Amino acid sequence: MYYCVTAKCGHVGRNFYVLKDFAIKAESAKEAAAKARLIPRVKHHHKDAIRNVVKLNEIDYQNLKENNGKDPYFSCFNIQQQRKYDKILNIRIPETSFEKHKTEKNIKYILKKQKQQKIDAYRTIKYYLNMA
Repeated sequence: MYYCVTAKCGHVGRNFYVLKDFAIKAESAKEAAAKARLIPRVKHHHKDAIRNVVKLNEIDYQNLKENNGKDPYFSCFNIQQQRKYDKILNIRIPETSFEKHKTEKNIKYILKKQKQQKIDAYRTIKYYLNMA
């Protein structure tokens, strides 16, 4: 079965995205959405990365694959190449919600910093008590 999956794609500026259609071959719509989420440039960690899944026939599937091959968004490797195509920068959509991802590394850093602040406070109090 063939599906057209509309997904949020990145690499068009901070806090911006573009909507792109991908031609996916899968057994079900759920599987097609899962495959599309793993495609490069798709915003993997966004809950709303997959916007729409539509069933296609084989002719539409081939046409969509061909159109994606001609799309300059998929052929650009850096911002300088994107600037050559005004079309890419004109279709950008600003993000409405900004999610700050708390990684394990960030959490460890915060905890370490809090612990150090407690130690510093303890040492300061101890220093001033010894002076009195």
